[in-house]
Amino acid sequence: DLAGHTLAAMLLHVTGARHVLRRDVDEAEQALVDAEGVGRTSLDAIRGTVAALRSDETGTDAGPVHTADLEAVAEEYRHAGLDVEVDDALGSLGGPAAIAMHRITREALANVARHAPTNRVRVRARLTDDVVELTVADRGTPPDGPGPGPHFGVIGMRERARALGGDLEAGPHRDGWRVAAKIPVGSVPVEAV
Repeated sequence: DLAGHTLAAMLLHVTGARHVLRRDVDEAEQALVDAEGVGRTSLDAIRGTVAALRSDETGTDAGPVHTADLEAVAEEYRHAGLDVEVDDALGSLGGPAAIAMHRITREALANVARHAPTNRVRVRARLTDDVVELTVADRGTPPDGPGPGPHFGVIGMRERARALGGDLEAGPHRDGWRVAAKIPVGSVPVEAV
């Protein structure tokens, strides 16, 4: 997941730089600086993930975050040009459920950036009855269809939710795409149970 998110964010910054290069050199330079920052941060996270995979027999990594921090994820994509609104009522939620929300949000936004970068996106997170509910929905351009081949991003999001005893649905709607996940707050990886 992390490599795909990183590449999507870096490509957005580089594409933005290319589009403004001739009319605003300073803005193009800032987009390239942002791409470099995403690359450096992600390289550190990838190294941390590889280290966790070597030492953690549960198949889950501790991740670079301790809370969901959906606003920070959205801000990365805003800098890359996406129109993202966040309605986050999770507060200081931590643990595996928070990490899953963070990663699922990142993957969902990467998919919008890849497939519908002009769409508006709303990220909504709620905690009800010890279940975290997350919805990431974009609106604007209707999806052309699922397209050929496997959708590893959606598969990865579903696997992440199910590993914690939750569920995830993803699919097109009238004028965009919607990802909806539910994960128990006190969840532990299924392999650890």
